[in-house]
Amino acid sequence: MGKYLIILMCSARIGENDLKKIPYFCTNCAKEVPSLEKLLFVESNNTKGFCSESCIMDFYKPYMNFLSHYEITKRESLDLAQEDSYIDIYSDGTLLDEVLNGPDEKLEFENDIGDKYFFQVKYLVNRNIYFAIICTYYNEDPSFIYFKIVTKYSELIDGFKELFSKTEDRSSFQHIDIPEDVLAQVNLKKSEQLALLLERKATSDIDFEKFALYDDYIKPTLEDADEVYEYEDDSMDTIATYIKSFKKQDLNFYYVVMCLQIDFNDQKGSKRAMLPILTFPSIDNELYTFYAVGKSLNTKIKN
Repeated sequence: MGKYLIILMCSARIGENDLKKIPYFCTNCAKEVPSLEKLLFVESNNTKGFCSESCIMDFYKPYMNFLSHYEITKRESLDLAQEDSYIDIYSDGTLLDEVLNGPDEKLEFENDIGDKYFFQVKYLVNRNIYFAIICTYYNEDPSFIYFKIVTKYSELIDGFKELFSKTEDRSSFQHIDIPEDVLAQVNLKKSEQLALLLERKATSDIDFEKFALYDDYIKPTLEDADEVYEYEDDSMDTIATYIKSFKKQDLNFYYVVMCLQIDFNDQKGSKRAMLPILTFPSIDNELYTFYAVGKSLNTKIKN
């Protein structure tokens, strides 16, 4: 009774006009922003708003780190020689303006939640090099720059184009329409498993920010796993774990794909499917042991 009295008393102090003024909050630090005009936006058709430029940088830092790691990985995989630092080009505002507003090539990518990324390339003929950026657009103009790269290697530029133009070969996978309630169950399980992984992951293991660089290993792990385990979790859901070992340059690692078995009905009757809920690389043997549990469905001899 006391709890409800407190709520009623507090509610009585809130005027009708106040209820119409739900405040705005910074997407990064959650600081209250007094008005819409004070919010900073870097993407069109997006509700992410920020209270300051520093909060913008903090929020997008993981994306920037990913692209930096992607460049390093691509250079290593292509065995490209060390280049000049190109400090004079990076610091030239006129050249940057040419890349932003007059690129020779512009690619656009939109992910599954509607975030858009733009890759713009300018070929500097007098220097025989490429100047490229990855950025967002706001009100039809380039806005926030995630990443800049200057290089003489067209192969490296093509490597970044893969992020915007590569389509996964899904010929061996069947398309299915999953009901919303089932998707909600899958998303909940994803969150639970990701939290558990981050809790157990050693600091010396592969950085979480680099996980996306290993996405190409999902399909070979599912199609040709070294080990497959199946078990029922605490919610009595069936989980299948696929594990395969790989070597990338000098790095030996495991790749793990956890799938949730779901049963649902559609117009053609009852269906059963295995949906990935967690995928990650690891060099940690203890983490491998943690996930290699349950009934073994398939084991191959491996060194």
